Amino acid sequence: MWRFYRRSICVLAAPLAVALAGAPDAAVATGNGTKLRPVDVTFVDETGVQIDRTDCDLQPGVCEIYYHGSGVISGDATGTATYEGHGHYDPDGSFSYANVVHPDETESVCGGPGTFEFNEDNVLSPLDPPELGRAGIGSWEIVRGSGTGAFKRATGSGFIVVIQPEASIRARFLGAIKCRR
Repeated sequence: MWRFYRRSICVLAAPLAVALAGAPDAAVATGNGTKLRPVDVTFVDETGVQIDRTDCDLQPGVCEIYYHGSGVISGDATGTATYEGHGHYDPDGSFSYANVVHPDETESVCGGPGTFEFNEDNVLSPLDPPELGRAGIGSWEIVRGSGTGAFKRATGSGFIVVIQPEASIRARFLGAIKCRR
């Protein structure tokens, strides 16, 4: 199932990335004072994941790892972001996880500073050779009602491409945010 899911996302993410790259400053009016804006943001965490605890009692044979971290965002938005999540290693060596991310943007696609929360689901698979780390493609979606400032009442979703070389994390978020004023 995960292989099919990853292939499906790859097929969907390529045209989305091309469309967003072709019109980075475009906004589409959707009525009621809302604008749908493309998003292309890069996240970098130089220190990587900080492990909080592990739980090997929840499911036999699986140890869930709980962690947090923070980094810098750039591109269509600038600022910082923190995240916390949990995940586990699968028998094939991949790492399945879910994060809750809290960006604090000083410049944003919605026209000003603000914060929001979004959920991220992803699977990181080992690269070949293994020294290159892990990589994966997943999805993100703004938690409804979590926005402040320019993101008050904003909604949005998209795809994320993550590369985890050594201890650092590099991610690129592509998608769209509907800004409501």
